[in-house]
Amino acid sequence: MVVCKNSMIGENHLPDYMIRLSDRERHEIDGTKQGEVSMKGIERDFIYNALAQNNWNRKITAASLGMHPATLWRKIKGLKIELPEQDGRHK
Repeated sequence: MVVCKNSMIGENHLPDYMIRLSDRERHEIDGTKQGEVSMKGIERDFIYNALAQNNWNRKITAASLGMHPATLWRKIKGLKIELPEQDGRHK
């Protein structure tokens, strides 16, 4: 649940892990120009969405993507995907 005094929920109301990279940061990582699409960007979005769908549980996400958890972890680090401090493995 998100509570704010404004009529619209903004990025400043969300936890850090829910805020995605800005276009500028994404292009700095990918080495692309604005408006260009990179395979790294597509892969990052795909993995990020899979993690979000699986409540940030890396083991379940790796299984759903058909990869070893260590491979997923390397991709998360290499693509600079920020994870929440507490994920789907904890209640």
